[in-house]
Amino acid sequence: MKTALILLASFWIVFLNGRAMDKKRMRPQFSIKGSMPFGYTLRWRCLIYLILLSQWSVADPIRIGGFFSTGITDANKDNTVLLNNQIENKTNYLADTVFGLQLDTRLTKETRFSAQLTAQDKNNSFDLAAEWLFISQQLSTSVELRAGRLRLPIYFISETINVGQSYDWVRPPLEVYALTGGLTNYNGFSTLYKYNFYASTIEAEIYLGQAKDSLRVKNQSLNVDTDHFYGGQITYIADRVIARASRIQTSATADFLDLGITIDSSAEISVVGFNYTQGNWSGLMEYGILETEDDGDTSAYYLSLHYTVDRLVPVVTFGSSRTNPDATSPTIKGSSVSLGVRYNFSERSSMKLQALKGEVLDGPSLVVLPGISGFDDEVTMYSATLNLIF
Repeated sequence: MKTALILLASFWIVFLNGRAMDKKRMRPQFSIKGSMPFGYTLRWRCLIYLILLSQWSVADPIRIGGFFSTGITDANKDNTVLLNNQIENKTNYLADTVFGLQLDTRLTKETRFSAQLTAQDKNNSFDLAAEWLFISQQLSTSVELRAGRLRLPIYFISETINVGQSYDWVRPPLEVYALTGGLTNYNGFSTLYKYNFYASTIEAEIYLGQAKDSLRVKNQSLNVDTDHFYGGQITYIADRVIARASRIQTSATADFLDLGITIDSSAEISVVGFNYTQGNWSGLMEYGILETEDDGDTSAYYLSLHYTVDRLVPVVTFGSSRTNPDATSPTIKGSSVSLGVRYNFSERSSMKLQALKGEVLDGPSLVVLPGISGFDDEVTMYSATLNLIF
């Protein structure tokens, strides 16, 4: 009975709320300047959902954790865009602010339920969302089936992309992590396989589903709706090495609401990554390719070097992107270099400082996006964040 009620509540929040979003053509949110009706609806649903779960905390223990990041960012140009945030030539206190709450519980020995609710800033309004909300069934010691709202497993840190404490940068390198256009989750199904041999592990996953999101960049509203997609990833984990490859194929519709423009296209995204650790040194790189049916191809990579000295972790990161819109348009090139340092107060809290310089050749890159009447060819951005998990 409890399992059935949890499944019903999950369906209520994820799928029925998604249908309401389609009907209104907007994403439910609550704003720091005032809430909209759908925002109240979603918050009440989440509250009721948590209350339902708490009633079984004695019989079925629930592990509850959370994370929080906040900071300040400043840039010397007004045309700098970090996915859903526009950074102007003034201090921004909200761009890297995110709060998350995660709940995990076992309904039976083989059945697990997990939820992660987050509130983060997107152009001065906080969206309350279920980043993931799924039920999993352990079919064997090696095979697990999941269903619900799931994390899109494209990148090395896809699982913890909102948890600033889990990585050394202020934010993941945008050249590669912007290839998905800000989409981080989907509604659907996945099958995971894990195989251990000697001192290493192979993890593989295949998945299918659909995703929807509403973005606002440069004061332009954009709705992204994937009709369907499917993909997979495979990861090799050894003592000092982690190697990873992933691929997703989809067809999507992008509605630029303010401009009255609708674009239908199919796309494929492939990403490979490699992480190597030797003593205090570690190196991480990812290379991604976005191939679209009508809008050309984009390739991007970053290389990041980290050195740990007690509680201090200096970081240097190089990134580059290259877009070929079509046969008649010039190639768009972009690059960036960032220097940062992380100081760990403890295993659960840290402070990070970062300076980034981005440059554009012949057009806008993934770091510096175009303004309505032009673009800046260079930007310098400074950021500082405080991060914790609990």
